[in-house]
Amino acid sequence: MPSVSVQFGLEPSAQDYLPCLSDFQLWADATSGLHSELGVRIVSITECVKLNQKYRRVDYPSNVLAFPFESVMTSEQDYLGDIVMTAPLIEQEAQEQKKPIQDHWAHLFIHGLLHLSGYQHNTPKQARRMEAQESKIMKKLGFPDPWNES
Repeated sequence: MPSVSVQFGLEPSAQDYLPCLSDFQLWADATSGLHSELGVRIVSITECVKLNQKYRRVDYPSNVLAFPFESVMTSEQDYLGDIVMTAPLIEQEAQEQKKPIQDHWAHLFIHGLLHLSGYQHNTPKQARRMEAQESKIMKKLGFPDPWNES
């Protein structure tokens, strides 16, 4: 089972809903085959834009960013990486898409976790594979399929 740590880069009271450590831990545990540690940082739009500018050379926020950890040190191999989640954007998207906020948080966390595990969606084939895995994990957790909602 993965071990999750969470950092808040904004005031929790600033949002209607923010997942807690136990939410992230439950969602991570549902992803089979992971036995690593990972970090989650909940950020503002301003912080996300700065990260996107620095690491992706784009000038807009993303709902989730994944930073896989790569080390040549044997002792560091159990650290999977970091997931950065932009709380205001996630909340806005859930409202616009008329999705329950917790469902959207879970889906985007799983999306980030799959990126840390090597999944990509740069081609249609990669996207189908990643979306199928997201759907499988969401169903396992009792959430609706994020790709097949009515």
